Amino acid sequence: MNNAKREPEAGQSLNPLQYAVLAAVFGTAVRYIQKLNAKDKEQIEKYKQLKKMYDSNEKKSQLERQNQAKELLKHFEQLLMVRQSMFCSPFIHHQHRLEIEKDILSKATTDPIAKEIGMEEDLKEIFQRDKHCAEKWNSDGRKNGKLMWNKILKWKSKKD
Repeated sequence: MNNAKREPEAGQSLNPLQYAVLAAVFGTAVRYIQKLNAKDKEQIEKYKQLKKMYDSNEKKSQLERQNQAKELLKHFEQLLMVRQSMFCSPFIHHQHRLEIEKDILSKATTDPIAKEIGMEEDLKEIFQRDKHCAEKWNSDGRKNGKLMWNKILKWKSKKD
């Protein structure tokens, strides 16, 4: 019988051939595990790089979206100031103001940021309820309207 294939009995040590076979198997297993670890490390590095790129792109798009929202709010603020000045003016016919209101509402219903902020319902409320005018001969558009300014502040807080 071949001694290499025989199991050692209790208290008996392995012969040199068995040691050599075990060392070879163990060495192969270690190298295999090291290769797996190297591949895992490469995949982890690739994942980290992709995540970093994604986070960077996400941050850029978020900043871009905030800038777009800021510009949109400035634009609507200007339009609402014009509308409120027309409302408060004794010389401008209400039909002109109604046309501007319709234009403002159409912009609010088509713009995705305005929809997200919920501007349409607030604009309708402004057009129905905001009757505040400063003095009769006021030239500062920022003094007209109260509800309008409250809604603008609300929109600004929502966009952030």
